[in-house]
Amino acid sequence: NINDPFLQSLMGKLTELVSERAELDFSVTADNPNIDRINLEISRVKSSLLENINNRVSSTEFELESVEDQIRTANGRLSRLPRNERMLTQMGRTYESINELYSYLQKKKTEAEIALANLTVDLMIIDPARYTGKESRNSRMLIMALALILAIGLPAGFLVVLSYFSDKVSTYQELKKATPIPVLGTVIKNDDGLEVIKQSTSYSPLAECFRAVRVHIYNKLTNKREKIDVSERGILLGVCSTWSDEGKSFCAANLAASFGIGGYNTLLVDLDLRNPSQPEYFRYPRQMGISNGLLGPERSHWKKWIIKDVESQIDILPAGPHLPNSIDLLDTGAFEELIEELPLHYQYVIVDLPPIMQASDYMLVEKWLDFTAFVVRHQQTRLQDLERINELFEQERIGKIGLLINHVANPAQFRHGDASYYTYGKKYAKVYGAMHT
Repeated sequence: NINDPFLQSLMGKLTELVSERAELDFSVTADNPNIDRINLEISRVKSSLLENINNRVSSTEFELESVEDQIRTANGRLSRLPRNERMLTQMGRTYESINELYSYLQKKKTEAEIALANLTVDLMIIDPARYTGKESRNSRMLIMALALILAIGLPAGFLVVLSYFSDKVSTYQELKKATPIPVLGTVIKNDDGLEVIKQSTSYSPLAECFRAVRVHIYNKLTNKREKIDVSERGILLGVCSTWSDEGKSFCAANLAASFGIGGYNTLLVDLDLRNPSQPEYFRYPRQMGISNGLLGPERSHWKKWIIKDVESQIDILPAGPHLPNSIDLLDTGAFEELIEELPLHYQYVIVDLPPIMQASDYMLVEKWLDFTAFVVRHQQTRLQDLERINELFEQERIGKIGLLINHVANPAQFRHGDASYYTYGKKYAKVYGAMHT
């Protein structure tokens, strides 16, 4: 920002000389007379430039001192003004500031009033509320009636809609529409905390459930007038389900215990080799069993694996350690010999099988079974999951079969009476049981 023409001309002259010397550096040697001449001129221009700059600095400093003198003179004159005039000046400045702020706030207030007026809707009261001092009895009764209807109607409507759109097994009518397979019986929801029927609990509602199932199975195997001959060969009963967690191992254990307590020589076979559950009900270790007893270095006769449960009066053939490839074992000659030999030593052999929708074990074992009980869990098993069983049943790929409804809170939903159906005569049964213990 240099406005002095003389300084600008010196800067231009210096730039030209530097450029000219740069060009000569590329074309001539350092001892050329032209380079000495240009260096001499560059020195003179630099000296003139520095001298001019120093003069400008001195002039500027002089002007700065002059301005400072003027400021000191003005401050001296201001200090000599009367005190009232200084206060008046300050008050005038304050007034101007406040006046400007007031004008700004007044402007904003006007703008807000205009905006509020645009949003306000014109309202008019047609009929003002009146209080006569008396309550309207009709309105009170009407409100109570509406409240009662809503209190009963809304939950009832919700339950109806929920039941309509539910795809779970809920009632006997829904089950009959979904499958032609007959129902063996129901197992009530276990509220007593019992897991397996014992001699001491043989008069409980749970024991009565499986006693009724046992009778239904007996009738399905005969013409109701004949007696089953188990003197030479026993009966193989399979217990299966569609999916896991439907209680098929629980039903297999209690069905076997029901036969055992009923006086029959009974064997419970844990053939769910992928996920054996019977050790949880009878509290025995998972050491020796079918999975490592039929094949491998520990192979031995099946009678050495038998576990006797005194309380349920049954024998148990354990599954052994977990076996992920159970199909390979079930398709061997060793297993065929085992499954054909077991009915020769027991009147009833209850076989706990894997779920049919998760494993193919059942289809390999089914040809040896005399009857199969498919466990269906109430409010859990889906109706569409029964289609696979229906297909096998209609194609006659499975033999005699029946459905066992597990975990039923209200047996009346499946035509098996109410809860008292399983407790009739319980008082006298307790007395009779106490007399014989």
